[in-house]
Amino acid sequence: MDGLGANILAASIVVAALLLVMGVIYMLWSQQAMKKKREFFQDLHASLRPGQDIMFCGGIYGTIEDIIDDRVTVRVRDGVRLDISRYSIQNIQKEEQPQ
Repeated sequence: MDGLGANILAASIVVAALLLVMGVIYMLWSQQAMKKKREFFQDLHASLRPGQDIMFCGGIYGTIEDIIDDRVTVRVRDGVRLDISRYSIQNIQKEEQPQ
């Protein structure tokens, strides 16, 4: 019975070590992905200009009319304007190039 207990202990240590290594790898991978996403949004928010077509939270599309500090005025359709936070903007819509 002594040999069986040693084998179980050794197997448990190996499994714990593998889980620890996998956890560290996942943590490093997640940090890299978050860093890329953070840089993308910093660039996006720094490049906002009036006249750009954007998409903001909830998938609502509009056109930037004015930017004052962190507040952006967006026209979502004729006569309808919303004041939103610049940080709620998720994407700048690319203009389609004529072929």
